[in-house]
Amino acid sequence: MLYLGAAMSDVASICSEFGIAVVPPCRRRAGGAALETCAASTLQRLLSDGGESHLREVLLSIVESNGNDRALTAPVIWAVSDFLLAHPNWFGSDWLDALDKIDLSALHESAKANRKAVQPRAAIAAILVERLRERLPVMRRALYRRSKSGPPASESFLRRDKSACGNARGNKNAPRA
Repeated sequence: MLYLGAAMSDVASICSEFGIAVVPPCRRRAGGAALETCAASTLQRLLSDGGESHLREVLLSIVESNGNDRALTAPVIWAVSDFLLAHPNWFGSDWLDALDKIDLSALHESAKANRKAVQPRAAIAAILVERLRERLPVMRRALYRRSKSGPPASESFLRRDKSACGNARGNKNAPRA
């Protein structure tokens, strides 16, 4: 049963390619039923912002990886989308093989436990990076190159300049950071 408005016919056809049923948000998914989602508006937003191929890559990543066909929740969909938008050239067989070893539903449950501090979408994306670090060869190469040359300029704020802290050794009157 597909629940989609007339404006979402493209989303409906893409979901049907993957055998995904989109159900009304007011209907609770029975135990996170396989290939069922309440995230119609999320899917529509991905389609309008990222295009058909991006939406297909996100859905394929979730549905075709082992045991993740029940992870079609908005935070998981957004986290996978964020990752693929940040690293579009990483999509492929290595990406799918790496996702086979990651339980996206478990990541979502972990993220929900701390949702007062961090939004589940961001938490899932951060955990996903950590889990993929050793499983995705292209990510290992990128991290290795980064470690040899130091962090990129965008991460320069992460480096701590001890002289700017005011707590240099030997200066007892300097304010503590």
